[in-house]
Amino acid sequence: MSIKGLKNEGYNGFDYPYQGLCPVTGKPKTFNTIEDVYEQLLLCNQELEDKKITNVSETLYIEHFMFCNTEQLIDKKIQTRIKEYNFCKSFSCPPYPSLKETPAKVIDDFLEIESIMNRIKLETRKE
Repeated sequence: MSIKGLKNEGYNGFDYPYQGLCPVTGKPKTFNTIEDVYEQLLLCNQELEDKKITNVSETLYIEHFMFCNTEQLIDKKIQTRIKEYNFCKSFSCPPYPSLKETPAKVIDDFLEIESIMNRIKLETRKE
């Protein structure tokens, strides 16, 4: 599960090779490998930056449904860390018995997740 949640376990109906819609051109495009998907995401990101779109992450999230399966973009380790963060935040409990026992990587990950969540809240308020 991601911040947004997954439907159909992240399967959006695409099996290689397949035709997807290119959000940049609005035309069908053949996707043969995950590398084609990554290339498309980079093109979409560049277009958003060129147009000075501020909610890039939200827009990319919406656009990816046109050309790839969500599950291809989800890192399961990161999703597990997000679940840990949400659990700790919801129930006001630390991930480890003490700060001294908490690995630096966990602290860094939690700080990054908190930063992203705050940015999403800020972007949502601006809309």
